[in-house]
This record gives sequence, C-alpha cells and structure tokens, in this order.
Amino acid sequence: MSAKSQLTRTLVAIAGALVMSTVAVSAAVTPLQASAGTVQVVANA
Repeated sequence: MSAKSQLTRTLVAIAGALVMSTVAVSAAVTPLQASAGTVQVVANA
C-alpha cells in the first residue's frame, strides 16, 4: 500500500468522524432547544 493511499484513508476517516460527531451533537442539542422553546412560550403566556 502506498503512503498516498494511506494518507487518503486517514483523511477520509477523519472527515467521517467529524461528520458523525457533528450529527451526534446536533441530535443531542435539538431536543434541548425544542424544550427550551416550549418553556419560553409557556413563560410568555
């Protein structure tokens, strides 16, 4: 295996990990934002 293909695999793995972590964080934050919005609506009512 050449060094170039090893580097390419590493970069692809890093990019994939970043995408997965971004998706995981946004999936965790979205319910918090939704509940916070509900609390603000109730407080304004």
